[in-house]
Amino acid sequence: MDLIKEQTITVLKKARDTLIKLLVNGIASTTIFINLVKVFLNNKLLNEESKMELIHWASFYEHR
Repeated sequence: MDLIKEQTITVLKKARDTLIKLLVNGIASTTIFINLVKVFLNNKLLNEESKMELIHWASFYEHR
C-alpha cells in the first residue's frame, strides 16, 4: 500500500475506501487488523522503535 510512502489525502481516502469495501464484503475486522499489523512490521521504512510501539498498541487494541 502506498500509504507508508505517500501520506496524502488522496492515498488516505483510497485506503479508507478499501477498508470499507473489505468490511462490507464480510471480512472480519480482526482479520484486517492482524494483516495490517503484519504489513507494517514487514516494512523496511519503520525503525525498530516504531515497530515496538506498533506491537504495544496492536496488543492493546486486540484485546478490546
